[in-house]
Amino acid sequence: MKKKILALILSVVMVIGILPVYAFAEDIMSDWRYSIISEDDKTAAISGYSGNDTVVTIPEEIDGYTITAINSYALRDNKTFAEITIPGSIKSIGKEAFRNCINIEKLILNSGVEKIDIRAFWRCKKLTEVCLPNSLTTLGAEAFKECTLLEKAHIPDSVQTLEYGIFRSCSSLRDVKLPSTLNTIPSSMFEDCSKLRNITIPYGTEKIANYAFSKSGITSIVIPDSVTSIGGSAFDGCTYLQNVVLSENLEEIPSFAFADCKYLRTINIPQSVKKINNQAFLHCYSLEKMVIPDSVTSLGSNTFESCYALKEVKIGNGLTTTNGSMFAFCKGMERIIIPDSITTIGIYCFSGCTSLKEIVIPKSVTTIQSTPFINCTSLSDIYYTGTEAEWNAISKGNAQIPDTVTVHFNYGLSLTPVFSVESTLTSKGNNYYFYNAPTNKYYADLGDTLTTPSEQELCYLGDINGDDAHDVNDLGFVISASVAEINLTSEQFYITDVNQDGAVDAFDAAEIDKVMIRT
Repeated sequence: MKKKILALILSVVMVIGILPVYAFAEDIMSDWRYSIISEDDKTAAISGYSGNDTVVTIPEEIDGYTITAINSYALRDNKTFAEITIPGSIKSIGKEAFRNCINIEKLILNSGVEKIDIRAFWRCKKLTEVCLPNSLTTLGAEAFKECTLLEKAHIPDSVQTLEYGIFRSCSSLRDVKLPSTLNTIPSSMFEDCSKLRNITIPYGTEKIANYAFSKSGITSIVIPDSVTSIGGSAFDGCTYLQNVVLSENLEEIPSFAFADCKYLRTINIPQSVKKINNQAFLHCYSLEKMVIPDSVTSLGSNTFESCYALKEVKIGNGLTTTNGSMFAFCKGMERIIIPDSITTIGIYCFSGCTSLKEIVIPKSVTTIQSTPFINCTSLSDIYYTGTEAEWNAISKGNAQIPDTVTVHFNYGLSLTPVFSVESTLTSKGNNYYFYNAPTNKYYADLGDTLTTPSEQELCYLGDINGDDAHDVNDLGFVISASVAEINLTSEQFYITDVNQDGAVDAFDAAEIDKVMIRT
């Protein structure tokens, strides 16, 4: 019995003997709690703080242990910190270490910090500036998310890993410097940064991920040619964005890439692009012009839906289908020419285009799907490049072409115009020419692209200046000639009388204008 009592007393003494060691550590640095990382290396991590100081420097050493880390959640929800200095001895700042430290205004990160973990400074709402040290290699996901007063952030070239949403919802962020070594702009990195107006994407960047700039305040963006990939909704909802220059090596424009960019006016689609996905330019209300290059072979549904100001559109020859609602509610569009590569006009393709007056449909079209022209209240003319029989052979289903629309056949390809007495129609294989005896030249009809006969020089009616193109110079010449501002030689009169009706007038100018739009 005495032995048992003695053993119990010794146990109590041992426990009591241990306690002062911990208490002693607390006494030396009473405001800081720490956990030991390695006894061998004498390293430790900050695990908590119980003081009330507003200006705080984290110690480099406690009780002979070098402080090399701040643990996850260690200092979160602290409401007293206003200024905090993190020494160079600290290599990593853990997950949510300073989350909701809502009164921190100034953060000093000394060189030595290598990693800032996920949401480390989430909701530090009074923080105004972050200057990250050149030792930093990893910046974790949402590291500064919802730091709503943060205005300036410079990321050094030493950073090798950037994770998603780093500055998401930093609604005051204006000044950002990205590392020159950047490979990828991560998803949601600047999402909801509503005051971010300009940013330079360094050359060498290859990818812009999903939602990278979604709902940000940028007004213009130049995407360098090193970029080959843009993620879905990358610029979705950038309501202040007006001008975009795309990379010449971009192959695809993803779904919603520029949707709801309400003030977007200009954007180039480079020849490298092969695919434009669904709703890529949905609700771009201010977009006025769109040139789709021949390289594009796939165009998604609703691509340009509700682009109210869109008036000038050129569709390349790489497409075979105009998909559903592609130009729906483009209320400013008055005329559209469908290229002869198209075989199908999709459902609701031009629905709600209330200003659309005329449309050119090639004879390559074999199918017109359901109600592509519904609510096109101004549509009066369809110009079809084939014959009436070919038009009637098109599968129209429930196309519902209004009775008020006039369909014109053989548009732009007529081989029987009214000739002047000096002209004859000459054939060479399947090609046709107008031969003018006084000039001893052959002239091609505007609807044809012809090969020069070996024995004669080939010219094009309407090509006034002889540069083998129909352009504004020719158009201006015809307009001036039509109002008797220019005296024409017999040859000039022949070339200028494009429709060969014996008069130079506005109808000739209209023919050149049509060719300019087609080409």
